[in-house]
Amino acid sequence: MSKTILIGYEIKIGTFTSNKTGEVLAYDNRVLRFITDSGAKEANVGFSQFKVKLKLADLAKYLGVAANDNLVNDVLKNNLHHEFELAWAPNNDSMECVGLRPKKSS
Repeated sequence: MSKTILIGYEIKIGTFTSNKTGEVLAYDNRVLRFITDSGAKEANVGFSQFKVKLKLADLAKYLGVAANDNLVNDVLKNNLHHEFELAWAPNNDSMECVGLRPKKSS
């Protein structure tokens, strides 16, 4: 059975100015870094890294907590180096993470 493990995350909070409207927009994202042995083959041995960028509100919903920086960060910190289950869905020509949660230990 393959594993996907959270190995770190980056907090991305700030503002930017829209090129189209000139409006100043806020963002609050997390870039989650994982390793996985899913898809390991003869030419791709062991674990590979990948990252997922999520808006705070979406991540909070997936984790089952309020959309609060401290709550989300606490869940992530408490689950560093633990296994996660991720759900994916097609979005144009790529796949998008549409859900994730810490995997329960058996």
